[in-house]
Amino acid sequence: MFKIKPLNLGELLGMELSRFTYERDWGEKVNAPVLAYLVQNGERNILVDTGMSSSYFARNYYEPLNKESEHEMDFILKSHGLEATDIDTVIWTHLHWDHCQNAELFKNATFFVQKKEIEYAMNPLPLHRRPYEVGGGGQQPEWIKMMDKIKVIDGNQEITKGIDVVVTPGHSPGFQSVSIKGYNDNYLIVGDTVPLKRNWDPNPAKYIPGGIHVDLKDCYFSHSQLLKYSDSSTFLYGHDYSILEKPVYE
Repeated sequence: MFKIKPLNLGELLGMELSRFTYERDWGEKVNAPVLAYLVQNGERNILVDTGMSSSYFARNYYEPLNKESEHEMDFILKSHGLEATDIDTVIWTHLHWDHCQNAELFKNATFFVQKKEIEYAMNPLPLHRRPYEVGGGGQQPEWIKMMDKIKVIDGNQEITKGIDVVVTPGHSPGFQSVSIKGYNDNYLIVGDTVPLKRNWDPNPAKYIPGGIHVDLKDCYFSHSQLLKYSDSSTFLYGHDYSILEKPVYE
């Protein structure tokens, strides 16, 4: 059993809301937190996603950001009594830039990513090269530096007792949600499969896919997978401020 602590690694400012809510909310602007999760049980220190760094591309290549010292990974980990070297496992939900930077900090960690995700990240369609940091201006994704520490998995899998990954593609080809058994509840980090609380509805006719996706059919497949967890698990969404209202989920 584990405790889950949401980490705020910065904010995307002035985001077009329709990027989160497909076919809706054109012209409405929102700010959105960039979230990662520290998962602990007294013996293991696990991260789900590693957020965005203060690299050149994080600060200048993308839309306006709020990235202050309190959003830096090192600062946040120290506030929880940890160093980056204390992290033993990193689970990347996917390899978009705002979820997989800071990787070089975690020198003692094994990184878990889906086979389909890493294959697509190496050669995405032109429209998707920017979020994967591929091509243009000598840009190289930061996760490439960690290739010798990456464990590529293919499908649903137990990472350790109490933590499983569940393949939920759509936002990206190899997206994986993370199922975690807490002390008092079960949780599913759905991440960008359900970016905002308002996206989710058990009724597929009312469910709102994320506006950023590679395959709409996969989004609805993932909805069917999430339905298996919706009655028994609390969902933790990808870019929703409501997640930060609680410092700990357990």
